[in-house]
Amino acid sequence: FVEEPVFSPNGRRIAFTQTVRTDPSVSEIYSASATTGGQRRRLTDGLGSLNSYREPDYSPNGRTIVLTTRPNLLGGRTRIATINAVNGGPAQTRIESPIGWQYNDPRYSPDGQQLVFGGFDSNAPFEAKSNFLFRSRSNGAGVTRLSLLFGASTPAWAAQPRRR
Repeated sequence: FVEEPVFSPNGRRIAFTQTVRTDPSVSEIYSASATTGGQRRRLTDGLGSLNSYREPDYSPNGRTIVLTTRPNLLGGRTRIATINAVNGGPAQTRIESPIGWQYNDPRYSPDGQQLVFGGFDSNAPFEAKSNFLFRSRSNGAGVTRLSLLFGASTPAWAAQPRRR
């Protein structure tokens, strides 16, 4: 399966998640030409048997991709990590979830200085489970919970209005 496509800032490439095995589910991040689908590259390290990589988003300058990675064995903590958008390589962990929490959908701010992402306590009872909104600096420092009483999913930054 190919999922979660996202354009590079210049529109020339698309990064996406591809499921490479279904039981257990294993996924990697790839990129390809946005016009032909050619020049396909696997950007994550191919250790899909240990981790699943999902939810890519390009930095505004197009050099980095932020993503989530989840260990496939014994549950484990989710991580928000970055990879080089051109050459890929090992994912660099920026934020690691607390035990029992799952983080999802990281997105760069328009200036690339911050991240916004969702997260939930997977140990909470179903009726109390809620997806919260978080913010941090792009290097992972300063994680702050933004939402308190409502569920939040698939965060996105609003575009800056143009000044005349």
